[in-house]
Amino acid sequence: MPDKATLLAFEGGSVVSEDSPYMGGTQVSKEDYRVLRAAILESPKNYPLQVTVDSRGERLSIGSFVGVLALRSGKVLEIVPKCYEGLDKAKRSRVALMRMVARSGPLPLRVLEKAAQAPSIQPLHQILVQSFLDTLEKVLVYGLLSSYSSVAGRRRVLKGKLEASKQVRERTPIPLTFQTKAQEYRENRPENRLLRSALDVVVPFADWIFPARIGRILEYLKDIEPSRDIPADFRAWATDRLASRYSPLEPWCRLILEAAAAPLPGKRRLPGLLFPMERLFESYVGSCITEMVPKGYNVVAQSRRRHLGNRDGKPVALLKPDFVIRREGVDISVIDAKWKSLVKEGEMSEASSSDLYQLYAYGRSYLGGKGKMALAIPKTDSFKEDLAPIIYAVDPDLSVRYLPINLEGPPLELREHLSESLRGEVKETQLC
Repeated sequence: MPDKATLLAFEGGSVVSEDSPYMGGTQVSKEDYRVLRAAILESPKNYPLQVTVDSRGERLSIGSFVGVLALRSGKVLEIVPKCYEGLDKAKRSRVALMRMVARSGPLPLRVLEKAAQAPSIQPLHQILVQSFLDTLEKVLVYGLLSSYSSVAGRRRVLKGKLEASKQVRERTPIPLTFQTKAQEYRENRPENRLLRSALDVVVPFADWIFPARIGRILEYLKDIEPSRDIPADFRAWATDRLASRYSPLEPWCRLILEAAAAPLPGKRRLPGLLFPMERLFESYVGSCITEMVPKGYNVVAQSRRRHLGNRDGKPVALLKPDFVIRREGVDISVIDAKWKSLVKEGEMSEASSSDLYQLYAYGRSYLGGKGKMALAIPKTDSFKEDLAPIIYAVDPDLSVRYLPINLEGPPLELREHLSESLRGEVKETQLC
């Protein structure tokens, strides 16, 4: 069961104040609602929540994002995907979220795979924070990385190189300081600055769970300033032998800082780890495909090889399928991933014309009008089995199949489709 400090909400749901007459949303305190509302109004276009007002009252509508968001009161708002029904939908949604995060990022998060199989599911932020702190403490046992860096400034003693031009411009009869530039052995490296920035993001989620651990680590990094240019510091991350022990921390920093920075701009930015649902699902599907395809095949994400047409000899309308399976330069299959539901008002809807047009363009351009394509869609209680493939009337050798992707276990339908498309057995994996 979730702890009292974690509030559960669903993607596409809403957040309301505790004194609101609106029914059906996740209730937060008046102060938490006020701070959230102020942050949203400051940057309404980029924030994952939006203020909605109708006849039932005011609420904060949650967009297509999942993850965790720290509230002013110290509680955590956990947003999980909306893909299941029933009394156990919260637990199943947490399992799905953990599997997608574990397979979609640069981290080998086996701890999330184990947590997803546990009888009681912990909130995502607790597992992520605990794993990050475990990795960080193992590195800090050996001390922080230090290096020589050039530091310019006023000094009471002559140290390093005297900057004569700056010294001359100081119009003091008897100078008491010197303008110098010297090499100093310091811990102010890009790696340490990124660690401090990542730690600042997770502190609101961890200071009440692991207060002693957080206090020790903050004391260790108290002289390190947070990164002022995160992309530049990532580019400067050292990969030499001396910095090799920091290598497990780089993917953690990328996961935390990229998830924290993308959806939450503005001065009133609240600490959060939020993932766009469409991108998260697409990454999960791509990871599973890569695990399954046999040796000799390449999985190309967002291929830019084909265009829809030409104008004056210049290509127009780039066609970028999510995944193209290629062997020896020849495109074998196309798979597109979409986070959507085929069920509307409790009934299965017909295939979307826009999806069929888009995949037909992919099939004509990449497969030459001959092959088996697939549209990967999350498996839900209403969409459990794949539908019969749709065969294009003008190209009978070209077909598209709607694949339900299992988020709670191995996606067997995807493995079956790949086996048929590649005319052979795909690899057996434990993760997907």
